[in-house]
Amino acid sequence: MFVSSIENDKMTLVAPNEFARDWLEERYAELIKSLLKNINGKDYAIRFIAK
Repeated sequence: MFVSSIENDKMTLVAPNEFARDWLEERYAELIKSLLKNINGKDYAIRFIAK
């Protein structure tokens, strides 16, 4: 998984395939949002896409 872009408080994360995308989104979306808020104080919308 890698960050594809960050624009206007929207972060796009790229997974290698659809299975990984779904798995990461279901299990880690809220954790990633929470960590980003703790690091820089912003709320991000997270979007996962498959490569």
